[in-house]
Amino acid sequence: MDVLILGMGLPAVYIASRLSAEGLSVGLFGKTPHMIAEPVTGTTVEEFQLGDFSLNNLKFVARFNEDFELEEIPFKGAVIDVKRLHQHYLRGAMNYGCEILEGCEVFHGDGTRVIWEGREYGLDAGTTILEEARGRRIPSVLAGRIPFNDDTVEFYDDPEMWVIPAGRNAVVGGKVDFSWHKFEQAAILETYEMTSTFTPPKLVDDVVRIGRAAGHTTDEGFVAESLHHARLLVDSI
Repeated sequence: MDVLILGMGLPAVYIASRLSAEGLSVGLFGKTPHMIAEPVTGTTVEEFQLGDFSLNNLKFVARFNEDFELEEIPFKGAVIDVKRLHQHYLRGAMNYGCEILEGCEVFHGDGTRVIWEGREYGLDAGTTILEEARGRRIPSVLAGRIPFNDDTVEFYDDPEMWVIPAGRNAVVGGKVDFSWHKFEQAAILETYEMTSTFTPPKLVDDVVRIGRAAGHTTDEGFVAESLHHARLLVDSI
């Protein structure tokens, strides 16, 4: 195996798809995390051809100021269906012959073996990529509503809460507190927690790390930081 990837988040499946397409022998082990829609800039949409995964095209970002007055600023971009994007890259990796063990969560500490559905696999790869996307749990909720403005992402004065419109629904992330929200005809459809389902093993020797725990963060959000750093890694390999 040329490349072993531990973890199945967005950067992992992107890397697996790209490297498999280049003809490398790639193994992708892990469990798909829970993902929600996310806004990205127009540059990211064009750079990675994400137009097909757009839920809403965005023109403005709305934010409440200290006086709780709504202010809008221009924002060229789109809300991306991250789950569908993830599936797109995963199918690409599969089509190019990547070996995929979906649902694998148990790794041996030395990074040489993995247990999946009771079966043990030996790991012998030229390059090991460890996706480190661990972080705090983020409570989120999917809310149904009549949006005021389909072109707006609403960020409230609480930095831990944001709202992304998607047609007649909205994805509400961060601090879930509906005691003061400004929606009309709102209803909670689903509540869940985003959390890492992948616990990185303690590996030895040279391991390439990618993800938030590796220091890969940007102001553009998870989608952008995942794709940008994953592409840099692919280009270096």
